[in-house]
Parts: sequence; structure tokens; C-alpha cells
Amino acid sequence: MSKIPKSLSELVDDAIKSAKGARAVAQDAKPLRNVLPSVTATPSRIKGNTSGYSGLVKPYKPEDVIVTRKIVNPNVQNKQVIDPSALQGGHMLGWTGDRANAGSVIEAIDGRKLSVPVREQGGGDWMMDNPESIMASEYGTSTGLLNKLNELAESGSPVYSNHLLMSGKAVDFNKMISDLFSGSLGRINAKTAKDIDKHIRNFAIRNKKTGVTTYPYRGFVGINSDELPNWLAGISGSNRSNFMKMMDKKGIQSVEGIPDIGKLRIANTAPELLNAPDMSSGFAIGKYNPEVGRIINPSVTHNTYNSQIAGSPMGTFGIQLPYETVFPDFSKLMQTKYIKSINNPTYMAMLDPPIQYLDQEWVDNLSQAIENFRKLKE
Repeated sequence: MSKIPKSLSELVDDAIKSAKGARAVAQDAKPLRNVLPSVTATPSRIKGNTSGYSGLVKPYKPEDVIVTRKIVNPNVQNKQVIDPSALQGGHMLGWTGDRANAGSVIEAIDGRKLSVPVREQGGGDWMMDNPESIMASEYGTSTGLLNKLNELAESGSPVYSNHLLMSGKAVDFNKMISDLFSGSLGRINAKTAKDIDKHIRNFAIRNKKTGVTTYPYRGFVGINSDELPNWLAGISGSNRSNFMKMMDKKGIQSVEGIPDIGKLRIANTAPELLNAPDMSSGFAIGKYNPEVGRIINPSVTHNTYNSQIAGSPMGTFGIQLPYETVFPDFSKLMQTKYIKSINNPTYMAMLDPPIQYLDQEWVDNLSQAIENFRKLKE
């Protein structure tokens, strides 16, 4: 999850571009978690496709990209499907997160091997990969979530977490995407590399409130540098996000050796979520452990995030549902208190995470919605 205001607003802008009309659509969770060979079929190549994974028109659809994965944690593929009635009487908190896959290692994209395979950590399925923790985040963000979780836990009822999808570009914040970039990068022509380096180092960010302009990439090591992977891993998630956006521009994408950023984002996405609407939920549900709260010495660390919240995985609804269905109270707030941001639910959910009491009415409505959406898919 993005934590710095400027980058946050950019991610939100990306998210809401594809949000209109998305709420009436649900995406079935498909067990598409097998190790794929380098070439399994000849994918369709349709000109003129746009998606939430790139700012550019691409000659492929997200599902056309072939990702070769090695499964390293089968637990991720074996999530229990939850009946809503099992959660009745509890509270649920929605947390916005990226679509990153977990429990596997990416070895190749469209048949091209990475120079260094990339371990996927999630994402919503982080909890399935690491059952002592329901989410990993930056310290400041996790503090706000912990405060809300602890307030809910004071009621004595169970407290659950539910993953709300950010846009396909939100993975830019994590180190998995920069590792994929480094592992896919070819050698760039020396003159072209010099121009790219200059462009990156001159990238400026102007603070609208203070008027101060900063140059966060002045210390860029160079696109052909052997130190590039370490440099990308060492900068902030906000700066990684902006770097990937720079690399996703038409001019740079036309340079031989520069990876297709859209494909990298697709590769790092959980297959079940490729075409799921922004702000849909149900993919990953966990149960908070208030006796522990923040995990001080986790047995497994997340390469991107420095804080973890204790709990255990519950499973999935088996289908992606609109946030209006899962968090009706938050939906009402969007139509009243947050009416000025009605087209920006992702941003509001990051500022004020949705909370829902899971009473009998909620159980009945959610159960009916799941049944209806499944019928639509038949």
C-alpha cells in the first residue's frame, strides 16, 4: 500500500480510471495456480487493448501473458472457501492492498527467463504464505489499522480483515516489481542509456503546498549499472512507483532492452485477480489476533514492508464482490459523508478503512449476492 501522499494520489488516480461501472461485475476466483511451462499455447494478440496494467495501448490482454511459476508454498493454492454465516457476530475491517501474487517464484515471462527468479510474497495472500500474520504494511499505515482493529476487538467479538483491491499498477510500490524489472532488463545502447539516465536524474517533483521542488533520483546509478537492482530496492516505495511510471512511457518503452512494464505488473498479479474490478473484495480474509497485535519479531519478513499484524488466515469467499455488497455501511458513507469523492472510493478507503458489523442481515445479503453472481457465471 502506498504511504506517501503524492504517490498515494497517483495510485488512486490510476485506480478510479477503471472504477466506473465496475461494481456490477464480480470475478470468480479460479484455481489458476499451476506451474506453467514456458510455452503452453499460442496466445491471442489483439491490437489495441487497454487495461489497468499500463498507461499505453498494448497488443495483448492480461490473460495472454504467460508467466512461468514454481510453487514454493502449496498453502496459498489451498484456501478454504468461507460461508458468510461463519463470520456472523464479528466485525470486519477492509484494507486496501495491491494484487501481488504469493507462494511462488517467477522464473520467466512469455518464455523469457529472468536473470534472477523473483519470490512472490503478496498481496492479499501474504497471510496464506505466512499464517502468523494477516497483513504486512509500512509502520505508519499499520499503526492506523492496528488502532482500528484494537477498537473493534474491545467489543469482545471476533475481528476479521478483508482485502480490498487497488489498481493493477499498485504493485509498483513493492520490491517484487523492481526485481522483475532488473531481471528482465537487457543491455541498453550506450548513447540511449546516457539519455535515459539524464531523464531520470532530472525528474522533478514539486510540492503544491510549499512550492518546493525536489529531485529524488539525482543519485540514480544508471540504467546499465550492475548496482541497479540494489538501488531500486533501496529507494522508497513512492519513488519506485514513480520510477515504474517513467518506464511505462511510450518513448522509453520503445527502447530495445527495456522490459514491458505492463507485462511485469501482470506477471506479479495473482492470476485470480487479473480482471477483477478495483475495490472488489473477498479474495483474502483473515482473523485478527488482538493478544499479539503488531508482530515485533516475525519469523518471515516481507521484502517491502517493515511491519506485520498478527492473526491467522480464514480463507476466501471464492468470488470477488463489489465493496458495496461486502461493506454496505461504507457504501452509505460514500453516498452521504463522502459524496464529493463518490468516484474515488479507493482513496477514501485508504483514509478511512471500511468497518462492517456482520449481523444476520449482512449474512443473508452477502449469501444471496454470492449465489446471484455465481449464477451469472454459469
